[in-house]
Amino acid sequence: MAATQLFAFGFGYVAAELARNLAAKGWACAGTVRSEASAEPLVAQGFTTHIWPGAEITPPPTFNLGAAAWLISVPPDDQGCPVFRSFGHLAPYIQAGSRDTVRSRSFTGKPCRMLRNDWTEAWEDAATPDPLGMPLQYMVSGMAVSATHRWPDQTVDVAFNPVGQVVGQFERVEKTAGVIERWVNEYLEATAHLDALNTAAAE
Repeated sequence: MAATQLFAFGFGYVAAELARNLAAKGWACAGTVRSEASAEPLVAQGFTTHIWPGAEITPPPTFNLGAAAWLISVPPDDQGCPVFRSFGHLAPYIQAGSRDTVRSRSFTGKPCRMLRNDWTEAWEDAATPDPLGMPLQYMVSGMAVSATHRWPDQTVDVAFNPVGQVVGQFERVEKTAGVIERWVNEYLEATAHLDALNTAAAE
């Protein structure tokens, strides 16, 4: 499915011009800025902005960050690309569908559902020995797991990504505090609505 959403990391002049052209064709466009002052003219044009670095990126419910086209115009720093350093290792989860998981013993020695990638497919190859039982298999996979933690951006295709089929419903990355805050607000709204109904029924 072709992308119809653009997320620009570094929503500057070039990204804004592209966003205007794509918006005219029906695309939804959003991106990051460094300050409220930079955000104002973009918001006035109907775009969604996020101050980053320094704030959590939570696209609107209708915006799927995983399926969107990413435009990265943020300059690299002395450690490389800050965008991929912050979000690259999470992309497989956001982009995956429920059919992208597989039960495999290749990491732990016991059946575990995880994202299918080059590692799991290599262990499914007929020419590959069967995984060892738990805990012996970790003698084989432990060094690889350590490497993926140290270099997450370079090892995406062989990383251990344990997850259930619910991964197909993942659309964005949120902090736990943001999720809890949203639940509390939804609870307060629901109870206020029930109180209003009870009050109306008692009159």
